[in-house]
Amino acid sequence: MARQKNQELRQEILKAAYQRFMRDDYNNILLKDIAADCGISVSLLHHYFPTKADIIINIIYDLLMKMELFLEQKISGKTKFLNETNAFNELISRMFVDVLVRNNNQMLHFYSYVLCDARLMNKVVDFCFAYLTPAPELKDSFEKRYEVYVYYGSFAQTVLLYLDNRLPTSLYEASIALHRRWYLSLGYSLDECEKIQCRLNEITDQAFLDEFYQEYLLSLDNFVLCEWN
Repeated sequence: MARQKNQELRQEILKAAYQRFMRDDYNNILLKDIAADCGISVSLLHHYFPTKADIIINIIYDLLMKMELFLEQKISGKTKFLNETNAFNELISRMFVDVLVRNNNQMLHFYSYVLCDARLMNKVVDFCFAYLTPAPELKDSFEKRYEVYVYYGSFAQTVLLYLDNRLPTSLYEASIALHRRWYLSLGYSLDECEKIQCRLNEITDQAFLDEFYQEYLLSLDNFVLCEWN
């Protein structure tokens, strides 16, 4: 019973925080504001989420887990292609970026806080290796995992340029270009890169992205809770 009440309160905190993050400037939001929205004390909020970063991490965790569940239903016949070509990582990235830039980039603004903190960003990447389904070789090879860390470092810089209106293309297109360079770093030829990304274009058409986003919005009354340390 106590565990259920704890989980319910964490849900309420995440819902209140998400609404705040989507409405207000992240830098101006204090934990006491979120606590007030929930009708609890700041000390109780600290017990569950010591910092705003911990709340953001759980919101990202929730989004990634819901992507995983959605993909399990939608791409069951395409997993061999995704795993053999390392394309699963780009598929997740395309869906992720699409969500970030909706609603006038509001989610991207607070996610950029994570991107600019190497410790938090590594935590997110480590989660991807541990809980999502990238190619098995990425889990076993530090060298190949390192390439993913490099990719996210490049992505962070790209996001900052985008938010500063200095990116000559959309963030979605820039993310695809970054992945193309990542494939090349893994030894794929340009022709192979084009074939992989053309196949991904067929999977991630606008209807596919819209369907996931609508499911995600409908799911925001029930966050997937993470137990990260």
